[in-house]
Amino acid sequence: MSGEEVRTANNSTQQGFGHSRSRIAAEVGVVLLAIVLLILGARGCAGLATGAIVAGLPPDVDASIGKTAGEAMRAQHSVAGSEPTTEEKARVDRVFEELRSGLTDEEKRILVAPRVTVLKDEQVNAFALPGGEVFVLTGLLERTKGDDAQLKGVLAHEIGHAVKRH
Repeated sequence: MSGEEVRTANNSTQQGFGHSRSRIAAEVGVVLLAIVLLILGARGCAGLATGAIVAGLPPDVDASIGKTAGEAMRAQHSVAGSEPTTEEKARVDRVFEELRSGLTDEEKRILVAPRVTVLKDEQVNAFALPGGEVFVLTGLLERTKGDDAQLKGVLAHEIGHAVKRH
């Protein structure tokens, strides 16, 4: 082979760092996959760490946090003329008590002071605070009007959040 043939042969087979485009794409893909796996792994570790910390706290801490936040929420929504009706409160209380009566001893230990509050709000929603403070918005009551099974399902879901200490 002459010197010119060698130069031509070398120039035609070598690109960039000597890798083909498909190999470079594969290497970039592997690096991106490694980054994604590291991020997901870090999130999982954070979740495990958080779970371990929460498990180490006594349920009384949840109740204290929930009570303080619950009082603030009730104060924020207590505007004259914007109270839920007596019927709405009675319906939620009845369904909530049904669920409370079915709690296991362990769940009762975690939910130190479960309480339900109905807030006048058009949003279709309910939420739970630590310790078992559960709030139901009147928009949800309007949506589930006449169907206590749906309301019970939503309240059970919210109580579950408090029991699992989410």
